[in-house]
Amino acid sequence: MRTKATVKEISGSLAIVESERLSACEGCHKHDEGCSVCSLMGSNRKITARAFNRVGAEVGDVVEIETETKKVLFYAMLVFLLPVVLMIGIYFFASWLGGSQSVCILSAFGGFAAVFLALWFYSGRRISRRYDAEIVSVLKKKE
Repeated sequence: MRTKATVKEISGSLAIVESERLSACEGCHKHDEGCSVCSLMGSNRKITARAFNRVGAEVGDVVEIETETKKVLFYAMLVFLLPVVLMIGIYFFASWLGGSQSVCILSAFGGFAAVFLALWFYSGRRISRRYDAEIVSVLKKKE
């Protein structure tokens, strides 16, 4: 997956880059007018990431960064699919243990929240220390 970004900081062979968050609203006919769904989805937000700077980009350059599609899909699965699957699994496990419907529902929502807590912890400890993106080309040099 490739996208455009601006180099904000250089630290050795790593660069801090900022890009526009792409969303499903890009093709929407109301995207430029600003519909409420696009605003809720965060289409106007910026993303900051660490990228390997193999091409020698400098601060202020507009660059093209690349991330492996399988990594992006894996992270999307962790955030969107895993909590729902575990929530359903916990509900049925609590039911199998003989819990009442209220206990099963509370257990499922507790598990759902626990998954996000675990992902937050994992993100802070592991993901923030590595880079998954790489600068592949400089599109526009800083003027």
